[in-house]
Amino acid sequence: MYPGIVEIVGATLLTMGIVGLVFAILVIIGSVLVYIGVPGRVKAGSILGLVFGILSFIIGGGFFIGLILALIGGVLGLLWKPRTPPAPTPAPTTATPQV
Repeated sequence: MYPGIVEIVGATLLTMGIVGLVFAILVIIGSVLVYIGVPGRVKAGSILGLVFGILSFIIGGGFFIGLILALIGGVLGLLWKPRTPPAPTPAPTTATPQV
């Protein structure tokens, strides 16, 4: 008639496992966006990794090392600056004698 404690705990653990798996996939998507290196996507991927790394630890009960790596990757992605191309050197000019 009513579900027992075993069914409730089992359903809760299954739900937390699925949520944790979804959050882990979103952290991986964020890391791929950071790895691609397009400046707009690096920031979006960093924020995605930070948010879902923290949420996976709080909600999904993720591993502590995953939280640490998501935080490090997210912060490094936010602090990343794209390379600027070197300034072109001016062509050497030769002095011509004035007549």
